[in-house]
Amino acid sequence: MPVIPSVSVRRLSQKEFGDLAYEVMKHVFAIHSDFGRLFDEKVYKKELSNRMKGVALEVAVDVTHDTFTKRYFADVLVHDGGLFEFKATDAIHPKHRAQAIHYLLLFDLAMGRS
Repeated sequence: MPVIPSVSVRRLSQKEFGDLAYEVMKHVFAIHSDFGRLFDEKVYKKELSNRMKGVALEVAVDVTHDTFTKRYFADVLVHDGGLFEFKATDAIHPKHRAQAIHYLLLFDLAMGRS
């Protein structure tokens, strides 16, 4: 079953991902302070891409089998290796974590955040 990401990705070390996640979360908290909590996640993702270099939004990956093709979209990929799933919700539910794990597997990445 071929899995074809729309971009090249690289696996980050635990330290690289930790440093990257710290930087991303710093921006996310600042955005939340500036905008509040009432917007759709698209607004927060777009603002992150405005504030930080190396942010790709709605990164596609195609999964195919015989005549079947399904395209998935990961919310944010930072510096070709940091996967982040944005949720504009009161709490992170198990289905949100499962979605992030699904994307990690599809992109063959070891670490990400939801």
